[in-house]
Amino acid sequence: MRFSPSLTAAIGASLLLAACQDAPTITRTPAPSFSTFGAGGAVVVDVSRDTTAQNETPLAFNPANPSNMITGNNDWNYNDGCGVNATFDGGKTWTPTLPSGFIPGITAFTNDPSVPGTGTYDFGGDPAVAFSPDGGTAYFTCFGYKGKNVALWLSRSSDGGRTWTAGGPDHPLALVSAFQGEGKARGSNGQFPDHESMTVANDGTIYVPWAHFTGFSGHSPIFIGVSRDGGNSFALPVKVSSGSVRSDQDARVVVDNATGYAYLTFDNSVQGGKGTAMFVSVSTDRGATWSNSFKFATFQNPVCLYPPYCFNISGGQFRAPGSYPAPAFDPTTGRLYVAYTDIVNGK
Repeated sequence: MRFSPSLTAAIGASLLLAACQDAPTITRTPAPSFSTFGAGGAVVVDVSRDTTAQNETPLAFNPANPSNMITGNNDWNYNDGCGVNATFDGGKTWTPTLPSGFIPGITAFTNDPSVPGTGTYDFGGDPAVAFSPDGGTAYFTCFGYKGKNVALWLSRSSDGGRTWTAGGPDHPLALVSAFQGEGKARGSNGQFPDHESMTVANDGTIYVPWAHFTGFSGHSPIFIGVSRDGGNSFALPVKVSSGSVRSDQDARVVVDNATGYAYLTFDNSVQGGKGTAMFVSVSTDRGATWSNSFKFATFQNPVCLYPPYCFNISGGQFRAPGSYPAPAFDPTTGRLYVAYTDIVNGK
């Protein structure tokens, strides 16, 4: 399939638009207004109420009950489990992190030292959360790690995130993908899948893409796992990016619910430190196959954040600060929008 989108970039907001129209144009959008903390309704809530740190916190709201939301986290520093919290009052209060705030079936322990876990892994992380279209099921994915053994799992909740799949042989989680390697992380001889995301289409199809690092090569093609039975099982993962498009991260999917077409965006660190490029691939068959990746934007950061590791003086490469493209689809206009981080004129 040939995908030839045009691009409209909104410089201040770093918003990119892709649609099957004419040549790229650049426009500016008005800056949004936000109230400062404590000066107009913004409220900060301590979700985890924990003494140790958490990070990588996704958020999903229930389409049938917007007061019901779930968030996940890496329980950093100590327990390193897949943390989860849910709210049923619009974020005012959340289910507690202690003692049972881990997704069951991943780690061999819980947040309660006296209660063993129902999983087998030494630690877990990289959470992603979503709801089914009718709001009846909440989904949570994260990786489990134990030595050379790494796997990506999906857990389900039928009560808005209060309880989750119990794990263990009697109530196993759904396997998205399993990995084997001779090392524990990138930079060894092994495989290291990283930073998955999750999208659920209106027809119930679950899309879970991730970046896949392999040893010292530095290459990290995008793979995607797809479930078409509500998360009971996943098809074999499909490799989306290939060829010279191979140093990838931050893959996310958005779906045009009118056609069922799925759009997968990701960024690519250009070999040799020459900047960052962003790509999109499209599937017209619920994730069974994907088009060749189309490059819709490139940029360089104007400063080197981590000397002497930048490859050229005028620009750092990925994660300096990086782009983290986030797609959205407008069903009225048929346009694909992609928001990303950037530095323009030093800002």
